[in-house]
This record gives sequence, structure tokens and C-alpha cells, in this order.
Amino acid sequence: MNDKILQQTISNEYLDLTKTITGSYPAEIKVKAAAQKARWTNREESARKRKELDFLREWAVYDTRQAATFIKDAKNILRSNLEKIKKFDPAFLYDDQPYPPFVFKEAAPRYKPIARATGVPQKNLFGELFFPSVRKKRLKLEKEAAQTHETAMREYEERKTAARAAHEENRAAYLEAQAAYNRSVDQLHLDFERGRPKAVESCVLIALSGLTYPDPIELDFDVRFLPADGLVVVNCIFPCPWEIPRALRYFYNETEHGINPVEMEPEEFALFYQTILLQLTLGSIYTIFESVASRHIRQTAFNGLVKGSVPLDRENGTEDDTTYCILTCKVTGGFFQSLNLQETPPEQCFSTVKGIMKKPLTELLPVQPLVTAGNIPGADATGPGRKNHNAPETAAFKPGELTAMARELMTDMLEKIEDGRHHGRKQKKHPH
Repeated sequence: MNDKILQQTISNEYLDLTKTITGSYPAEIKVKAAAQKARWTNREESARKRKELDFLREWAVYDTRQAATFIKDAKNILRSNLEKIKKFDPAFLYDDQPYPPFVFKEAAPRYKPIARATGVPQKNLFGELFFPSVRKKRLKLEKEAAQTHETAMREYEERKTAARAAHEENRAAYLEAQAAYNRSVDQLHLDFERGRPKAVESCVLIALSGLTYPDPIELDFDVRFLPADGLVVVNCIFPCPWEIPRALRYFYNETEHGINPVEMEPEEFALFYQTILLQLTLGSIYTIFESVASRHIRQTAFNGLVKGSVPLDRENGTEDDTTYCILTCKVTGGFFQSLNLQETPPEQCFSTVKGIMKKPLTELLPVQPLVTAGNIPGADATGPGRKNHNAPETAAFKPGELTAMARELMTDMLEKIEDGRHHGRKQKKHPH
């Protein structure tokens, strides 16, 4: 497979949303697009149901129910993914959908409706017996109606033949495109077994597109595979705190004649936001090791990123569009699979794999990614305009490096002191 990047633009007219899906293989594009469309469909269905309600009180009840569902699903992201995970099987990527059979929906013209439309009279034995002209007129109109019907039938058959030919042409094009797509699936499978980076990355992205999480949450994955290290690097763009619903319930305000939310306290929401991000992190890594099991994948690095409209100065309203990392970890498959993800809290699991983040995550404090690979715009982890105390922690010194630096600094200071004394003695001997 070449390195050409494929793309497909999808949209949802009701939600007024558009997104361009990119990938290295047609199957990747197809699966990712289908997953995104499904999430949009769920959101559209929810929006339509809400719109059907007539009263604000009903809206408050509906929104409260939706908020409760979101909170419940958000707190069970990891559990949901642990229960539904399946081994990645390229066979499910094949397109074996048959082309629909030919159906010509237009009804064939009938003589009786044509006869009625052209005014052909009913046969009247007694009237025609005494008035031959009546019979003659009837026969003439019947002949004209028969000719009209014959012409209509001929035109009908011509349209049917043309429609059948168009159907066969479309069917041939469909089967050709289907065969080409299935050949690309074969190529993807072959490249994946060979450990080719683009194929491994595509298969990982296909698996991650099946990750389960609430529809209001939007994620964007970028994956890089480093074959020499057997390392999959996942860069995931998380939603910012203000993009996550924080309402516990809604109530109808009679005074303002509106709906008001009852939201989580800041400390409660900070824990909620952290729980969501850590579950998504662990769920993604679990999906890679369990679903995309391959002899080529030995370890995974995960960088949780945020991007776009990050407030830098909430007093004057300045904003920034950079992308930077707020949590990062790196773990081998054997060690990660030894964790009890079902019973151990996400924060403890993240700490066990030596993940790095700065609390609270709602402050979006940058950290230095453990592995930098792929598309991480805004490589400066501090982000422009941020204060120094938000800068990433410096790397630990190597053994003996700190002692050597201290010795060198001390030597330099002694030399400067000695030079100063020598210069002072010269000034005393030669006063101006």
C-alpha cells in the first residue's frame, strides 16, 4: 500500500456538523466514518425527541434524565469497554453486501383507465341496435384508446429496458468497486501481518473507533507505530473541561420562565473530568493490547492532548489554539495485562504504569510527552502565554551528573574569585 492519504467528508444536516475523515486504507476510512455517523445519529435522535416536547417542564425532566444517563455512562467507560472488547478480525471489514435486485416501480399502463380518460362509452346493446351511429362512435373511440394504450405500453417497455440497463451498469460498477475495496482489505491484512507501520496504525485506529463512551464526548485519535521498538504511540485529543456536561439535573424556573441547571461543584467536576480522561486512556490501551493483539506490538505510549480555544487570560478573554499534552504514559503489554482494571480505580492504575499528569486536570497544566511521535501541533508543551509554573517538569539527572555539575560550578566560582582578588591587587599597585 502506498503512503497516499485517503479522505472522505461526512456531515449531518440536522446537527449542522461536517468532518473530514482521513486514513491510509479504504477500510479505515469506512469504519471511522460509520462510527462517527452512528454517534451523530444518536445525538440527532436525542435532539429530535427533545424538540417534540411542548412544555418547558417536560424539557427539564427530559434534560435531567439525559444528564443522569451521561453521568452514569461516563463513570462506566472503562467497564463498558472491558466487557465488550473483541479480537480484531479483518474478515469483518469485507464488504459482502449484495447489490439490490432490479425492481421497476412504475406500474404498466392499463387499457380501462385510458378508455375512461378518453371518453370511451360503455357498450349499450339496445341503444346501438336502434342507433347504429352510437355503435360506430364507440368502436372508433375504442380503437383510439387501444392505440393510445399500445403506444403507452411501448413507451413503458422502453423505460423499463432503459432502467434495467442502468441498473446493470450500476451493478457492474458496484461489484467492481466492491472487489477493489475487498482487495484493499486483503492488502491491509497482509501488510498488518508483515508489521508495516501504516497497516498497524490503520488497524489500531479501526479498533479505537469502536471505543465506547458517551455521545456528547468527542475524541480525535492519531496513531504512530515505531516498528524497531514495537511501540504504538497514541495521540488523543480530549475535550476541554468546558466541553463536558456538568449538570446534575435541571429544573423549571417559574420566575424566569426558563430551565436552569444544577451543576457539580468545582471539586466534584474536577474528579469527574479526571475519571473520564483516565478511563479513556486505560480503555484505549486495553483495546490496543487485547483487540489488536499482534506479535509486532510490544508496548504502547499514550498522550492525552487538548486543543483549541484554551483560555490563557480569563480576565481579558485572550485565547490560544495550540495543542499540548496534559497526561502521558508508556507501558508494555505484559505489565498492562497484569493489572486488575475491573477492580482497581483508574487513578491507581494510571499511577501503577507511572503515568504523568498534573492535578487538577481541569486546569489543563501541560506535561512533557514520554514519547513524541505523530501529529502533535504546538510542540512547546508550555503553550504560548502560559506562566513558567505551568512548564513541564525537568527530566531527572543521570547518576553522577548532578555532582559533576556542582563541582564544575564551584570551580568556576573559585576561579572568578581568584581573578577578582588578582585584579584588586593590581589596582592598589597602580593607582590612577
